[in-house]
Amino acid sequence: MSEVQNLSSRRLVSLLSMLLMAWGSFANAQFEFPDTFGDVGGGLSASKDPVTVTAEFTPAEAGRPAILFVTAEIGEGFHVYALDQGSLPDGGGGPLAAAIELSANPEVRLLGSWHPTTAPDTHIDDEIWKGLQIREHAKTVTWFAPIELAQGTDPAKLEIVGKVVGQACNPQTCVPFNQQFQAQLGEGLPLPAGVRFDSAADVKASSPPLTSTGKLFSEQPGATAPVVVESGESGSFIHLLGLAFLGGLVLNVMPCVLPVIGLKVFAFIEQAGQDRWKIFALNLWYAIGVISVFLLLAVLSIVFGLGWGQLFQYPEFNIAMAAVIFAMGLSFLGIWEIPIPGFIGTSKVTEFGRKEGYEGAFAKGTITTLLATPCTGPFMGTALVGVLGRSPWQIMAIFFTIGLGMASPYILIGAFPQLIRFLPKPGEWMNTFKQLMGFVLIGTVVYLLTLLKPHYVIPTVAFLFGIWLVCWWIGRVPLTAPSNRRWNALGEGIAIGTLIGLTAFYWLAPILEYRHTRDANRLADARFEQLISEGTGEYSVRQEPWQPYSEKKLQWLLEHGKTVLIDFTADWCPTCKFMEKTVLKTDEMATVFRDNDIYTLVADWTHQDSSPEVNKKLQELGTQQIPLLAIYSAQNPTKPTLIPGTYTIAGLTEELRRAGPSLTGETKQGMANAAQGYGAASSPGAGLR
Repeated sequence: MSEVQNLSSRRLVSLLSMLLMAWGSFANAQFEFPDTFGDVGGGLSASKDPVTVTAEFTPAEAGRPAILFVTAEIGEGFHVYALDQGSLPDGGGGPLAAAIELSANPEVRLLGSWHPTTAPDTHIDDEIWKGLQIREHAKTVTWFAPIELAQGTDPAKLEIVGKVVGQACNPQTCVPFNQQFQAQLGEGLPLPAGVRFDSAADVKASSPPLTSTGKLFSEQPGATAPVVVESGESGSFIHLLGLAFLGGLVLNVMPCVLPVIGLKVFAFIEQAGQDRWKIFALNLWYAIGVISVFLLLAVLSIVFGLGWGQLFQYPEFNIAMAAVIFAMGLSFLGIWEIPIPGFIGTSKVTEFGRKEGYEGAFAKGTITTLLATPCTGPFMGTALVGVLGRSPWQIMAIFFTIGLGMASPYILIGAFPQLIRFLPKPGEWMNTFKQLMGFVLIGTVVYLLTLLKPHYVIPTVAFLFGIWLVCWWIGRVPLTAPSNRRWNALGEGIAIGTLIGLTAFYWLAPILEYRHTRDANRLADARFEQLISEGTGEYSVRQEPWQPYSEKKLQWLLEHGKTVLIDFTADWCPTCKFMEKTVLKTDEMATVFRDNDIYTLVADWTHQDSSPEVNKKLQELGTQQIPLLAIYSAQNPTKPTLIPGTYTIAGLTEELRRAGPSLTGETKQGMANAAQGYGAASSPGAGLR
């Protein structure tokens, strides 16, 4: 055995850890972390929010349920898009619809959909989304929805927390908003004519849908009245349980599950010739794993109102599932052996191994079920709708029956092993089949990556490479090695994986989110300027820190008496990032910018082919080096002050003091004429300090 092979594993881990920690320290000093991208989007905006939100609710009364009212006051000249704003059918997009989200609260749950007290104004768009019906509210809009309070809840002490998200637009610009609200008991607002309540859990429109001429409901497809079906209208409870069982059974052949069904098929083949009782026990544990996930989903539905498949809305869940499936795929490909005998059939079965084999069967059942949650097959949709308005024990029974239906084939095969006698006998072909299933599992990981937001994909891939390293590290130690050696390898692997995961998601992910937001802002600005050049609307610049630079934006700001600071930077410039982290984007400088109404722009020079305006501006200023700050004074916009290289908070603050704040009131008009000469009067290197 070579000297390298004899190297102590602990020393190798220590060396790797020190290298990664040193690299992380360097990265921390050079690049931006989570607070960096928090500056994007207007955290320091001096302008008033275009939308303010208030809310209240009324208690249940005879003949009607409790009702939650959410009111949005929309600024003059702005509008927000309706909750049911559609998009072009060919995938051409559409406006961002408003949305109302309630925070999880065991004391209250939503019974039906939201509707406005007055219908949105509508028109057919003929500019951006040609042919699309635009549905929008202006000035004030109130949405209402029926809610149910938990038994024993005191309405006077209840506070319902939520938020309204969307974008407020005027002819010049669109401003995203995310407004929180806290609803308390109140008198409520008058409901429009045409709404009646058949019972405390049933809300219906008593007249056909009306057009959007100030009436309530529109003819927009899918815009139905909020209806919660009563128990008797969806069939008997026994009928629902029957549908739930069939729905669970069909889940076994849904696309979400097929990639991991191979695990169970492989287990069936391995079980051939084994003790009949053990075959039944392994399949029973697999079934328990399946059913336990459904019971967990039932608890989440009762306590938090979490719907079927909703776990896949959370990136943490998708990343965790990708990591587990990836590790399983590596095991099938021979990178390592999962230390659970019976899981993939490569270990000797001992007394302890039998216990671990049952745990492996349980784990496979849970993973298969979690992957099944995005799918809803025949019969299952009706069963899940039937959950609405049910008591907790009925909800538990429905989810349990779905799980029982999904697990029933395996329980049946466990009881009658002869049902799988058509499967071939174990042999050399099993290794090929196992490796093939490994590639299928890796394909499942690729699918899970498509569910993530763009800025999470690369960090997740980096994390998966870390998982690969961990599996290889653990796989170096054979399962026949002493237990202390195997435990050491496991602990070292977990430490390595944790370090790589923290680096991926707490360093790399924030940087990519910042870049993604920056690029999205740049594209939005380009589209906006294109519309303006085509004669649609009037150009304006919103007060948000660190907007992407454009010459037209700079010209507009100077013409309107604004002092402007431009940061010339690039992602490949460590000094630029260090100055941004330690000076430009500190709380102290944010206060200076805000108090003096100084607009900040970012001239990104990362890619040569995507920054022609930045190239032109640098040539105009007589320099080709970064980092560089250019300060355009509102009082003398034709002579910018340039600060190349490094700088300090005190030095930058002094230069901004000399430049002076943005102009207000009548002074703006007096300086507008001077700004007209901007550019022509500027000369290379003017004001260089």
